[in-house]
Parts: sequence; structure tokens; C-alpha cells
Amino acid sequence: MIRRMLVLSLFLFTLSVATSAFGGKKEVKLTPIVGRLDLKPLVPMLNKGEVTLVESYRSGKLRQVTIVGLVKATPTKVWDVLTDYEHYLKFMPSLVEVEITKKQGADTIITYELEVPGINMDYSLRHHHEPKSRIDISLADDEGDITTGAWRWDLVPHENGTQTMLIYSLYTDVSESSWFIRQALKSQPSMEHGLNIASGLVTLQAIKKKAEK
Repeated sequence: MIRRMLVLSLFLFTLSVATSAFGGKKEVKLTPIVGRLDLKPLVPMLNKGEVTLVESYRSGKLRQVTIVGLVKATPTKVWDVLTDYEHYLKFMPSLVEVEITKKQGADTIITYELEVPGINMDYSLRHHHEPKSRIDISLADDEGDITTGAWRWDLVPHENGTQTMLIYSLYTDVSESSWFIRQALKSQPSMEHGLNIASGLVTLQAIKKKAEK
């Protein structure tokens, strides 16, 4: 079900190539839950699977989604997987090309091509690293097929550092994708929430699976 939702969301994104009326990237600020929420009470649930926190504005529009997973690997191992961009093609779903275009200090700019039905998506992201605790990801330019979005990884040691609470926060404005999805959101506003949740879960689970090998 999650993979079908992700494929649907990515397919709708591709329609923006021909129908989007928006241009230029837009800044998105995520509010991390680390330091804002006590994560310890989540442990019993995390032992059964991922926990999702959905935050919305009073209007009901999505603010951000946060996925929390418990990885049976050290923060160092998880960090190594997260930053192993050269090998993303081997374990990240739907990626067909990953190219590191620039490294400067704590920043790495990467161009991605995502395989979806129809026309593949191309976009560049700036990864800002705070070893080995956080990665802030933002759009590197306004030339890609994604115009509004932000992503963030947080790593919190657990069980004396033998395990890791992996936290993935994200927001992508799917309403910008196309006329079709904007019409769908008018009748089903929660679709935006569901598509962000689906993409977040698939991404975190791919990292977790690789780190626990």
C-alpha cells in the first residue's frame, strides 16, 4: 500500500512538467521534534514499527510530517548509510541516477533522477551535515521538478549508543505539482498528508534496512 501511494504521488508530480503554473523554489522551514518532544515514551511503539507525527495548521493544511524509527545499529553506522550517496542507487527505491555535483565544507549538492511513470523527475538538493547528529536538506536551485520542499534527518543514540532513533522530518507541497492534484486536494485535502507520509516511510525504511544488515 505504501509503495503504491508513493508511486501515485510521484506520477502526479511528473504532471507538473507540463501543467504547473508555479516557478522558482520556495523556502520551507521545518521544526524538529528533537528537543521539543520527549522521545522515550515512544520506545514501546518503536519496537513494533515506525511512528508518524503529522502536524497541520489551523486551516488543516499540512505543516510537516515526522517519521520516527528505531534502528538496531549505532549512530555511526546509520550516519555512514545516510551519507553514502554514491551507493544510493543500490538501496533507495525508484532512483535511477545520483550525481554529487559539488562539495563545499559541510555541504554536499546532489542531483537526483527519480524513476516514475511517464517523465522521470530531476532535481538538486543541498545536504548540510552536522556530524553525526543531523542532516538538513533543501532545494539547491529552482530548476528542478520540485519547487517547494524541505527534509531533515536527526540521529538520537539509544540503548547506550548501540541503537539509533532515526527521525525523518519532511514537507513537500504537492499542490504545486499539477492542476490535476490541486483539483483532487479540493475534495480530499488529506491527500497531501498521505503522500508526504508515504514517501517519508519508504525513505526511512530503506535506510533502516541497509543499516541493520
